[in-house]
Amino acid sequence: MSAESGVGAANRLLGALLLALMVIGAFALWVGVPAVVLWALGKLSGDATQHLILGLIAVPSGMVLFGLVLAVLNTAYLRVSGVSFAPSDDESEWRPRLGGPLDRIIGISAVVCLAAFLGWLLFGSAGVGPAGPW
Repeated sequence: MSAESGVGAANRLLGALLLALMVIGAFALWVGVPAVVLWALGKLSGDATQHLILGLIAVPSGMVLFGLVLAVLNTAYLRVSGVSFAPSDDESEWRPRLGGPLDRIIGISAVVCLAAFLGWLLFGSAGVGPAGPW
């Protein structure tokens, strides 16, 4: 085993760890961050109106900040894996691309979390009123 293959194995292991952190972080972005922010606001404020107003500001802000953490992990993954990407000069593409796996991870986790929420809302929650959502 040469030193070069040891470095390659270490980079692959670190890349796998970064991918796992991005997947866990993507689900935390949609579920954990709003839950933690709303819980913390509940501990800080006793008034329901104040909690609502602060929540409308703090939850999206917390999600943006956590998204920046995920972007840093994505950049670290790209560096470790040796993938170099140059931003496209194609003006027909209207949205920015991060490059790397984070784009797809965020999209898939959003769809899974939305489907889970809708499933819970329709079939698992008490719903609205004694008869449920129906």
